[in-house]
Amino acid sequence: MDAIRIACFLGHLYIEKICKAIWIKNNRGNTPPYIHNLVRILRGIDTGLKDEQMNFLEQLNEYQLSGRYPSYTDTLKKGTTKELTLFYINRINEIDICLRKNL
Repeated sequence: MDAIRIACFLGHLYIEKICKAIWIKNNRGNTPPYIHNLVRILRGIDTGLKDEQMNFLEQLNEYQLSGRYPSYTDTLKKGTTKELTLFYINRINEIDICLRKNL
């Protein structure tokens, strides 16, 4: 996996941990779901994220696959550019700020 996809994968992992922390806060006494889908983790929790931000999380989900399922990597390789990665990093930072308000 090249550095560009690694950055997106690690960004997904970072947001996933925040989403699971929010899930735990809203579901005390329970273990968060054993999934990596950010939208599904946050389902039913009012995070204050806009629809556009939730749509971005759905797109970011694709990069968790590249880290866990190497056969999927070739599909992402074609569409992941340095510019796209910088866009993703900026969006991840924006969503991070919004999600942290829920902790």
